[in-house]
Amino acid sequence: MKIKALVGAVAALTLSTAASLAGHQTFDVKGSDVDKGKTSVEANNSFLDGYPANADRDRFSSQIEASHGFTDWLKLGVKLNIDKPVDEPFHIASVAALAQVMLKKFERGVGLAWYTETGFAVNHEHANSVTYGPILQFGTDKSQLLVNTLFTNTFGRNREEGTEFSYAWALKQEVREGLAIGIEGYGVVPDIANAPGIDFQPHRIGPVIYLERALAGLSGHGDGRRMSVKDAGGNGDDGKPKFGMELGVLFGLTDATQDMLIKLKAGVEF
Repeated sequence: MKIKALVGAVAALTLSTAASLAGHQTFDVKGSDVDKGKTSVEANNSFLDGYPANADRDRFSSQIEASHGFTDWLKLGVKLNIDKPVDEPFHIASVAALAQVMLKKFERGVGLAWYTETGFAVNHEHANSVTYGPILQFGTDKSQLLVNTLFTNTFGRNREEGTEFSYAWALKQEVREGLAIGIEGYGVVPDIANAPGIDFQPHRIGPVIYLERALAGLSGHGDGRRMSVKDAGGNGDDGKPKFGMELGVLFGLTDATQDMLIKLKAGVEF
């Protein structure tokens, strides 16, 4: 019953933030490790504002994801993407199935995984897609660099020629138990074989705060403290349910990028 109440609370948070902070992209830097038996439910929401000449007119974006570690190297999940362009209503853009295979556990300063996501368009303006690529993790439990380099191909209705390349990275530093700070960067090259000029490529960067707390009341033990930045990356191994939140502001660097993006991600792992 406690777990059901926990999932219900996250769902309520997801719906409320989707209404106020929900667009076309969501912004998340993934860690490399997979934890057998761990389930996570999270909402990743973005609010965008300021539209240079070549920027998409997206206003809100929300990504709702649930995943589970079935083995000590394989995690599977599902995802729902919700968009709201400027002056248009909210709509479900796509649903997706995801898989992450851990190739090297994050230890001795290096972690490596392979990520695959297959998305199926729900809205008539979107296309089906397959996204794939490596996830790299460097550093220590307290200071680390995460790098996601992903490629996307579309298929079916509205498909586009070529392969899109996207990157996401995060540099994190633990300040104290339960709190880390960092900087994140994101970018997209629409067609790597025939790449457009930089003014047609969205790139952004900005600071992010990471909070995490063990939910001792649900597990029946523990002191309610987070242990390290490694936990903030979703790689905790103490067995306690955890609540995590990320809040950041990202700034556009090109004419294809919205001037400002507010990121709010919240979720639980149990």
